[in-house]
Amino acid sequence: MSRFVDDTLAQLVHQDRLSRRRLLQSAAVGGTALGMTGMRVINPFAPGVGAQEASPEAGQGVAGGSLRAGFEANPDDLNPFTMTSLVSALVTEQVYDTLFIFDQNLVSQPNLCVNFEAPDETTYRFTIAENATFSDGSRVTSEDVKFTLEGYKNPELGARSWAQAIDTIDIVDETTVQVNLANPFAPMLGYLSWHFNPIISKAFYEANEGNLQTVTMGSGPFILEEFVPDQSIKFVKNPNYWREGLPYLDEMEYVVLPDDQARVAALRGGEVQNSDFLDYQPVESFVDNPDWAVYQVSTLTHATTYINCSEGPLADARVRQAMSFAIDRNEFLQTSALGFGQVSGYIPAPDQAWAIPVDELPTYHTNLDTARALMEEAGYADGFDVTLRVSPLYVLDTANAQVLQQQLKEININVNIEQLEWGSLLDAWVNKDFELLNILLLGQPDPDGYTWGRYHSTSPTNRSQIVDAELDALLDQARATVDVEQRKALFVDIQQKLDTLVPTLFYYVYDVWLVWDPRFQGVTPMPNASAPYMKSIWIEQ
Repeated sequence: MSRFVDDTLAQLVHQDRLSRRRLLQSAAVGGTALGMTGMRVINPFAPGVGAQEASPEAGQGVAGGSLRAGFEANPDDLNPFTMTSLVSALVTEQVYDTLFIFDQNLVSQPNLCVNFEAPDETTYRFTIAENATFSDGSRVTSEDVKFTLEGYKNPELGARSWAQAIDTIDIVDETTVQVNLANPFAPMLGYLSWHFNPIISKAFYEANEGNLQTVTMGSGPFILEEFVPDQSIKFVKNPNYWREGLPYLDEMEYVVLPDDQARVAALRGGEVQNSDFLDYQPVESFVDNPDWAVYQVSTLTHATTYINCSEGPLADARVRQAMSFAIDRNEFLQTSALGFGQVSGYIPAPDQAWAIPVDELPTYHTNLDTARALMEEAGYADGFDVTLRVSPLYVLDTANAQVLQQQLKEININVNIEQLEWGSLLDAWVNKDFELLNILLLGQPDPDGYTWGRYHSTSPTNRSQIVDAELDALLDQARATVDVEQRKALFVDIQQKLDTLVPTLFYYVYDVWLVWDPRFQGVTPMPNASAPYMKSIWIEQ
């Protein structure tokens, strides 16, 4: 959906959105605000560090009942080896389990793995819960863990960049597996906690000949009963779930409603009891209404424009620097996100343990004179045409496209906006088929995910196709450095180096809103946009 039609309308809309923001500053938003003040940083090789026992299985919830939730889109792929979108991960995380799991502060906690040892910097030994089972009743074994981790490493199955750190995997016994690394790899536990990396049943995978795009079977709290594209995703309680007493709900249904107003109407009509929103405007009428619980959640999700650095004018770093100098990121934040969030660099600003202040990034200081001088030096003083691909599914992406189009006119870059259906946009992003492409990027389990996976020349997820030997060396060193303070110093250098290369334009991290029927208890919003707490949701009688 296009926010702006021409410059005059853009100014009017901009003024209206800013006036809304000023009104909101004088009134508290209902619900719970979750601010990220910095992620806890753990050295897995420090003395005494190790997962000992799983946390309590269940609390004081009441079993029974059902939930219908408004859901923004169809999952594009349910195969954990190949899925790329949050929509898919939000479905699969209810069906599968990870070795570890993030708590609300993004600290790794025991999950399928109830104990681990790290005898040295290149060895991990994981012990699987003896009572852990898949939904068909079969045990989760070290064979399943070995199969899954080797699958994430295998380029034929859809390689994960983090898994390339794994050298070999040894089965010690039925519940113990040893992962051997080629070099020290500091982010390992974080990646094994991420909902994009669950454990898969080897037997189920083989029985389905690897076709997990539409069929699922995991060790998670729910079973995917039915998926009807453009309509609904239905779950039922897993009767063999290995955590005693969970989940509380008997069934869940995600009702596919891409339009914000359709989700608002479904909430008000009682058709759904929960929905999430990226934009504050549709949520405004629920705030301060005792019939609803509204949660404002600070997230690590960041608004981004990918730049194809492999050919044409965009292959010149001076042009990319000019683009960064030419834009006003605060205007993106205020116009597109109503000011709910903060301007961010290459590591999301709320992750204060790793992100450097944006004031320390030179190209974040808007300077049109510098931008024009760089364009002239690169031989593009008269500018050029470029196509920006975007999906109308996410209003922030389309709003950012319009703002970028207007701001780059100042340095004679003519941005043509091409709207694609969401699945087509994902295909273009994965296949690196774009000049510019707007997408909302998720929080990662470690700063390595924001950097090595996105910008190392050998990474399979280097969508910008940036190649720089100095950057590669810094990324490799940071990945292999276990000492936390030394890693932090390296990530300062990495972020400053990225600011000279500008392989992407980062704008801001934003807040999201969750609207819930207040009878539903146990809601625990996560800053990384996951929902592992669905197994703990219960209905107050």
